[in-house]
Amino acid sequence: MSNDTQLTSLSTLAVEIDALNEQANIYANQAVIYAAKSGQKLLLAKAQCNHGQFKSWLDENCKIPYETSRKYMRLAKERPELLNSNWALNPILPSVTQMIELLSADEKVNEVVTAKIEAGEDVTIKEIQRLKKEAADLQVQNESLQNDLMSKVQRLDESEAKVRFQKITVDAIEKQNDELRNRDQQLIDAKVGEERAKLILENQDAIAQAKREAENAKGELERLKKDQEKSIKDGVSRELHSLQSDIDQKRYQLEQHEKDVEALKKTKSELDAEVGLLAIH
Repeated sequence: MSNDTQLTSLSTLAVEIDALNEQANIYANQAVIYAAKSGQKLLLAKAQCNHGQFKSWLDENCKIPYETSRKYMRLAKERPELLNSNWALNPILPSVTQMIELLSADEKVNEVVTAKIEAGEDVTIKEIQRLKKEAADLQVQNESLQNDLMSKVQRLDESEAKVRFQKITVDAIEKQNDELRNRDQQLIDAKVGEERAKLILENQDAIAQAKREAENAKGELERLKKDQEKSIKDGVSRELHSLQSDIDQKRYQLEQHEKDVEALKKTKSELDAEVGLLAIH
């Protein structure tokens, strides 16, 4: 493209831009349409200017302020539907300032504000900004709730994995205990005596300990599940009730563990007596 052609083209664009700007001022209800069309012409002009020269060209050739031109070009780029001739048929449209403010709003806010404008309500820029802030705050709250739920799900998964691990540990110890019991029974019969009997008791203690840990892990899993159900369904008021139930359950488990200890002590006494008899023979 020659310099003469470029100069002629820019001159034509300047006239068109000013004409469209005047139409935007005359036709207030259709202002946003003409503003977007003006932005489209401004984009064409800017594309023909050398880098950094657009503002100077605009100041010298057009009446439209530079900051206004930036808003118009943004409308043309981000809301190209405004350039569609069908939009001009709409009886009520957002103002230029309303439409520019809505460019940074989400789809829901756009729908609400557009519906209010089409219903003939006077929607201020402050109200649009308030709706945008409320939508942003709600998004933050939703993300926080999702993160909290994901954290609880992760804790549940970890607790379930711990229970599975404890079950595997219990099974392995019981298997080892069976093998040791068979071996140690032969040694006891051969009057090897007390040390092997103690080994059996030690393994029984290990089994009891592993079972206690498994029960504790299961209790923790149930507590976490109750916490999740409480936070989602019951609310804060039922959390205390759930915690009290957990305390009652742990007290019951403690009583059962104490009974198991007494039973183990009794078994040890019987084994000691048996070992004593074997030693005598």
